[in-house]
Amino acid sequence: MTEKGLKLSASSSQVKFAAFITAICLFGDMMLYVVLSIHWEQCI
Repeated sequence: MTEKGLKLSASSSQVKFAAFITAICLFGDMMLYVVLSIHWEQCI
């Protein structure tokens, strides 16, 4: 591979990692809204 290809690969892996972390955070946020809407009486 060329040096340019290596930089692209490293950049791509950083983007994939950031996308994965973002997906986990969005899933957690979604679960929070689902659980709180179902069990909101227990939170009061």
